[in-house]
Amino acid sequence: RLKLDQTTHKSNEGFYVCPGPHRPRESKSCGGPDSFYCAYWGCETTGRAYWKPSSSWDFITVNNNLTSDRAVQVCKDNKWCNPLVIRFTDAGRRVTSWTTGHYWGLRLYVSGQDPGLTFGIRLRYQNLGPRVPIGPNPVLADQQPLSKPKPVKSPSVTKPPSGTPLS
Repeated sequence: RLKLDQTTHKSNEGFYVCPGPHRPRESKSCGGPDSFYCAYWGCETTGRAYWKPSSSWDFITVNNNLTSDRAVQVCKDNKWCNPLVIRFTDAGRRVTSWTTGHYWGLRLYVSGQDPGLTFGIRLRYQNLGPRVPIGPNPVLADQQPLSKPKPVKSPSVTKPPSGTPLS
């Protein structure tokens, strides 16, 4: 859980998130971890604030998650609890550098200087043990190989009978 000590921040107040070093080079410099990667306005790419920060290139979106069953259970009778949901964007699903990790800063939108924190997301592979080859299913051993489909015959056109209709 992320926790900001000594900061009063209700769940209905805003926050914004700024990407770390994976920000495109042509974008403005937004500072480092000491400024939570949010040194200037315009650096934010997601969050829940009245100006609705968004981005077409960042890897995640972050929003409040107050209604999920788990959030309700964890935050029961806790006015300091503000669970978040982090989702991967299309760009985040395509990027292949998750094993080294990516970092963001999150700042609370409050009066005065906005307090914040940094967080990172990294993919960690876990060894699942030796690989076991999987062969044919013995239950299906008697099956024959699939045959080639036979061409479908087109229906033949029949000529109407000639002559006079019966009355």
